Amino acid sequence: MSLRPALVHSCHDQNKVFQFMEPFLSIVPDKKQLMELWDQAAEQLGEVRPKNCRCSYRVSLQEAELLVKNGIADYLIIDWRYNEEKKTFFPAPNNNLVWGGKQAEDLGLIKASYAAKTPRVMTIEKANIERAYVDNKKDEIERIEEWGRLQHLLWCELTTVYPDFWECPFRGRAMLPLIGFDQRTKSKNIS
Repeated sequence: MSLRPALVHSCHDQNKVFQFMEPFLSIVPDKKQLMELWDQAAEQLGEVRPKNCRCSYRVSLQEAELLVKNGIADYLIIDWRYNEEKKTFFPAPNNNLVWGGKQAEDLGLIKASYAAKTPRVMTIEKANIERAYVDNKKDEIERIEEWGRLQHLLWCELTTVYPDFWECPFRGRAMLPLIGFDQRTKSKNIS
């Protein structure tokens, strides 16, 4: 048994979903509908818990209780129980945690994990070209050809067209203008 059995997740923000779902906890008639509604809310808010996450920060059960008590983390919601007296659902007890709360943000514990991620674009590399043409993959070849066409259009827009009577040593080369300042110096403006 591990000395630090409580895993603290930073792969999603369950607080957003819980705040959205709180009014529905006493209205939803059964657990199955509540779970479906929770999943839909998480998807709409963009905070779906990944099936396999890489979270590895572990704490002891005492540390976990202290983190929850101080509002730095919350217990991970994976199941629901029904309270007959209050006629409402509540999260089932669980050892795992999720960073959350204003204090966690102030301490910088969750800022990096929820930072806006830069969208990635599929680029064309040597291996992509080799696989496309060797294996004769039509869709990949079309993608490469379209990429080349768009790249050619971009370079045509950046290239300055000179009149035929004027002979320029830079003819046909891309001219990238400096906008506002010399890029080789720190702060010297070009006038």
